[in-house]
Amino acid sequence: MWTKRDKKLLVGACADGEAWALTLGGPLAVLTATEPPDKRWPLWLAGRCGSRPDLLTADALENLDACAEAKPWWALADCAKLLTAKRLDACAKAKPWAALAYCAKLLTAKRLDACAEAEPGWALKYCAKLLTAARRAWCERHI
Repeated sequence: MWTKRDKKLLVGACADGEAWALTLGGPLAVLTATEPPDKRWPLWLAGRCGSRPDLLTADALENLDACAEAKPWWALADCAKLLTAKRLDACAKAKPWAALAYCAKLLTAKRLDACAEAEPGWALKYCAKLLTAARRAWCERHI
């Protein structure tokens, strides 16, 4: 059952996502839905659950991992802080530009460097201060 508090999580949702979510029993049902019409929707909602750790159950986090595998750049944009280190690294490897733009501070130094090498323009635009001087200079030469 969606409570008034739960429905506040849906503020800003796309119309289709909100309509689908409201057909389910509540936010936990969205977070654990294994066959959502769009794998981004659970990722988006998970990113909004920071103030509701009770919703981030083991099942929800497991499903989040599957959704992130299917939609890596949305996972990086919407809920990177909730991903396991392994999934964050895999998403960043798959979509380095998104990792640089949305969650560079969460990356390991090695992954940040690899993402910057793959996308030097994005690295300079979004996270130049996080790069080593040598990588920043390399990026400047390669854009």
